[in-house]
Amino acid sequence: MAKAKADGESRSSIFTRYFTKQPDLLRVSGFDAIADLYKSEFSGRDFTDKDRQIAANIKSKLRRKYKIGRRRRRGRPAGATAGATVAAPRAARANSSLAMLEDHIDESLMLAKRLDREGLDDVIKHLRRARNLVVVKMGEQ
Repeated sequence: MAKAKADGESRSSIFTRYFTKQPDLLRVSGFDAIADLYKSEFSGRDFTDKDRQIAANIKSKLRRKYKIGRRRRRGRPAGATAGATVAAPRAARANSSLAMLEDHIDESLMLAKRLDREGLDDVIKHLRRARNLVVVKMGEQ
């Protein structure tokens, strides 16, 4: 059976009120200012971890509502646009990645041969073709 609602204002509505009265708090990291407001309004209560979690949930919800973004994607400069050109990966890294891919295909090929050479004949042909294409690609770079 569900619990009956307590009398008075809920903690989430208290924190919502704080953030709507002072929307600049949505841009600030941490909860020191919110904790101070809470302690001043409710002098007998401490700002507990549960209160901090409720405030964090409300803050996150309101940030999404007001489209306040704090984080930038890693590796992308602040003024980068979606149509900007991206630098090509280095050839040495591509070769090492292709070599790793070739090794994995070789391992898969050997495993397929060990399991059922005749039953997996089509799979073995495809793995050989994939390995050969990777080797050709490595030779181009």
